[in-house]
Amino acid sequence: MKSLARILLVAAGLGMAVVGNGALAATECNTGPPPATPLSGTLVGGVVVNAGDFCVLAGANVSGGVQVNNGGILIVCASVINGGVITNGALGILLGPEEISCPGNVINGAVTISNTGPGVFPGGAIHLDRK
Repeated sequence: MKSLARILLVAAGLGMAVVGNGALAATECNTGPPPATPLSGTLVGGVVVNAGDFCVLAGANVSGGVQVNNGGILIVCASVINGGVITNGALGILLGPEEISCPGNVINGAVTISNTGPGVFPGGAIHLDRK
């Protein structure tokens, strides 16, 4: 029960970071699968990946966190995310996997991944590069 309460608290915090005080709206990311041009640069207000969207962040500096909704796919390389990452029901998440020559990331905030998979990537749905 404490775990559920903690997850809800993180989700509420991320939601407030994305839309609190009339802040800028989250950037919807749907770059398409590689070799599509990834989203990069400074992204204020957070990033959201919706159902059916394929998002690649490469060299991005995100403030406001990243949220992957049910059915979304996210790959993050060489990026800084301030505000954490939260996913529920994503098809796949890759955060800095060396297998695809993707440099690691800096994530300032909680990482909450639930109900993700069975995945669209070889070897599993989730890869966290923990160096």
